[in-house]
Amino acid sequence: MEPAGEKSDARTAAIRAFHQARDAGDAGRMAEAALGLPSGQQFGEHPGQIPALIHEAYAAAADPPTRARLTAALARAWAYGGDAPRGIPCPAP
Repeated sequence: MEPAGEKSDARTAAIRAFHQARDAGDAGRMAEAALGLPSGQQFGEHPGQIPALIHEAYAAAADPPTRARLTAALARAWAYGGDAPRGIPCPAP
């Protein structure tokens, strides 16, 4: 387990990378950064902006494998944050 300061620094760096990728219009880098966001989240810890960023990366992603990984990351962020019902998949359009 990493110290809280290191976890915070890693999350801040991932969020910064996400915003840089968004500003550059790079959906692949957005997905890469978003996939790293929930990795340091502890069970019972509120996810903050993580679900919104993951969802934004999901909306920008074009390939099904990346979208599937982002869907799993989003469900994990909600479940670890104590709001598991939000992680239930929606029916396909």
